[in-house]
Amino acid sequence: MLPESQRIAHIGSWSMELATGCINWSEEMYQIYGFTQDTFGHSVKAFLDLIYPGNRDAMQLWVSDCLAGKKMQELDFRILLPNGTVRFIRGSGGL
Repeated sequence: MLPESQRIAHIGSWSMELATGCINWSEEMYQIYGFTQDTFGHSVKAFLDLIYPGNRDAMQLWVSDCLAGKKMQELDFRILLPNGTVRFIRGSGGL
């Protein structure tokens, strides 16, 4: 029921394989970011490329802190959809 709950609430989830750096998204994440499994690059670089330029430095620090195992605060940031639309996102994370 998790995928259905995420779809209804427009909440996605993701994980990263630390050994490879491969990012795995839930189906709702693809909807939120406007990609499919085939069109998203599944790497930190591919993810950071989706972040609005004015928010990339903060996101890079947030991701680095998250991977370092630090307790993470929520982060508000903007993304650029493939069609050029800007979307506002609130993220949270941690190991």
